[in-house]
Amino acid sequence: MVNVTRRQSVVAILLLLAVVGVLAVIIGFLSGEPVRLDYISSDIGVAVGSIFLMYLYLRGYEQIRYVVIIVITLMAGLLMNEPYVTQTASLALFVPAVLAMILAEPIWVFGSSVTLLLILLVRGQFHGAYADPFTLLIFILTLGGMLAAHLVTRTTQKLAAENNARVQEQKNTLESQAAELGAANEKLQHQLAQQRQLLELVETLETPAVSIANDVLLAPVVGHVDQRRAQALSNNLLNQAAERHCRLVILDIAGVSAMDTAVIGLLMNIAQALRLLGCEVIMSGISAGVAIMLTQLNVSLPVRTVRSPHEALVAYSGVSQN
Repeated sequence: MVNVTRRQSVVAILLLLAVVGVLAVIIGFLSGEPVRLDYISSDIGVAVGSIFLMYLYLRGYEQIRYVVIIVITLMAGLLMNEPYVTQTASLALFVPAVLAMILAEPIWVFGSSVTLLLILLVRGQFHGAYADPFTLLIFILTLGGMLAAHLVTRTTQKLAAENNARVQEQKNTLESQAAELGAANEKLQHQLAQQRQLLELVETLETPAVSIANDVLLAPVVGHVDQRRAQALSNNLLNQAAERHCRLVILDIAGVSAMDTAVIGLLMNIAQALRLLGCEVIMSGISAGVAIMLTQLNVSLPVRTVRSPHEALVAYSGVSQN
């Protein structure tokens, strides 16, 4: 579908008038009949005037639209010759109205048509074709239809403009919401990244491992030990023991809040995994209460136990020296 603006229509009509004027001059010279200077002058005037009006319109003079309608109306009324003044009604009677439908408001459609009709009636002294009742009836019906069509078109254009404005407003709203969602998503991603860092820090603090000698790793266990924490502790100790080529890992459980068979099983699994890497595992910090509980549960620890990490380090140093 080709979209034509009112501005393009005005320029096209003025250009068409200029071309018609030039062609009329050329035909006048090539027709073989005696050249009538009055006709040639009027045709040249139409061409030059159209070009001048188009120049002014392109310069921003919007009133040229109305000037075109007035000029066409006057030209059609004053330059029309017989038999189209008194003998036969000309279709040119509706040319100004058609132009007004394109270029101006409904009042100009009505005004240009009635003005042209009055000019022709005056020239025919209110007799002839344009004074015929049937012709006047046809004129009224046609003009009414043109006005109705023009009003419908303008209403449709207005509704389309309003719809476009609403669509643009909705588009702007959606773009604004999308921008807000994007900013919120970016903020959320930043918060998630911070939370991940905090979780990693908490996990690191929950499963610390400190190198206290070239090949000795101390892992103090504090608080409650569950499956998740035991897995994290195991992964951390295995990675560090492998990277540092440790030969001894001291599990200090002095800070463990509660000890039962499940916790012992988890710790023993960690010890077994470390032994597979070639590390000796010593458990330190067993309190009297934990010792009594383990005795009551008839649980034996398959690893060496000492009272403190220092004692474990001394014992390991003595073995290494021997």
